[in-house]
Amino acid sequence: EERLQGAVQYCTGSEPRTRGLLAYACARLGYDGPAVVQLMEELCANLEQKLGNGKGSGLTVESWMPLFLWTLAELGLAQEMAKQTALAFCNSDLRARRCDETGGEENVWGGLLLHAAWACTALLDKGVQTPLLAEACKEFGGVVPRDPDLLHLAKVAALDIDSRTLNNQEELAHWLKNILEAPTGGTFGLASATSPQPVTRFGLLQEDKWVRSLSSMLQKRRVPHEAPYLVGQTHYVSAAVPPARRALLVLGPAELAWPSLRPLGSAVLRNQQLAELGWHTAELSFRALLESRSDAEANCLEQCWEHMTVAASIPL
Repeated sequence: EERLQGAVQYCTGSEPRTRGLLAYACARLGYDGPAVVQLMEELCANLEQKLGNGKGSGLTVESWMPLFLWTLAELGLAQEMAKQTALAFCNSDLRARRCDETGGEENVWGGLLLHAAWACTALLDKGVQTPLLAEACKEFGGVVPRDPDLLHLAKVAALDIDSRTLNNQEELAHWLKNILEAPTGGTFGLASATSPQPVTRFGLLQEDKWVRSLSSMLQKRRVPHEAPYLVGQTHYVSAAVPPARRALLVLGPAELAWPSLRPLGSAVLRNQQLAELGWHTAELSFRALLESRSDAEANCLEQCWEHMTVAASIPL
C-alpha cells in the first residue's frame, strides 16, 4: 500500500496513459485499495472534463484505452463513465488507430481489442462488442489466440454473441465458433473439466486447492458431483451437478478484490453468463472452507450444501 501510494503521488499530474497503465497493473493484481481508488477517481475526473469540453475524442481511442476500460470493469469503478467511454471506443475508427498507435503489430492491437471487447461485454448491452471482435478477427487472421489470457477474454466476449445476428459475417462467425470450441487454458492444454491444471488469472483455476477442499466436503456428505466443471467451454465452476444445472462457485483470492473483498468484475460477469446459460449457482468465499470460519460463513456453507443436495436429489 505504501509503495502504491508513492507511485500514485509520483504519477500525479502525469499524462493519462501513464496513470491508466498504473491502474491496469493494480487491477491485474486485484488491488482496489485507497491508492488505486484515488488514482482512478482523479483520472476519470480528468477524462470526463475533457470529454465534456469536446477535447477527449482522441483519448477514447488511444492504445491504452482498452486496458483502462478493462480496469474499470474489473474493479467495478466509475461504471457510468466506463459505459460512455466504451461506447465511444466502439464507435471510433479502430483501423486507423491501430496503425497510429501500435505500429502495425497484430498481436498487440488484437489483444487490446479483446480487452475492450471483454469490457464491453461486462458494461454494455449484448452485441455492442461485435465490431471489436470483427476487427480482432482480422488482426489474428482468423486464427484462435494461443495466449491463454487472450483466449479467455475472447471466449467470454464470444459467449454473448448470438451467431444469428452475424449476417454476411461468415468469417467472424467461424472464428467465434472456433474460439468457443478451443480447449480452455491455451498452451496449458486444458481440454476437459475432469483433469484441469492451474492456469492464469483469467482462467479462474489458479487456486484449485479450494476446489479440492470443496469436493472433499461434498464427498463426505455423499453428494454426487463433478469438480471442477467447465460450462459452455468458457467458465469453470468449483463443483456441479450437470443434469440439474446447479453449481457452487468458490471465490478465492484471485476472484476477490483486495482489501475490499468484493467480487471482481470477471467473477460477476461469470455468474451473469452462467445464469443466462440456465445454471443455478451459489457462491461462497474461500474463507468458508477454513476451520476458522465465522458463523456467517458457516451458515453460507450450510446453504451451499442444501443447494447441491437438492440438485442431486432431482430425478434425472
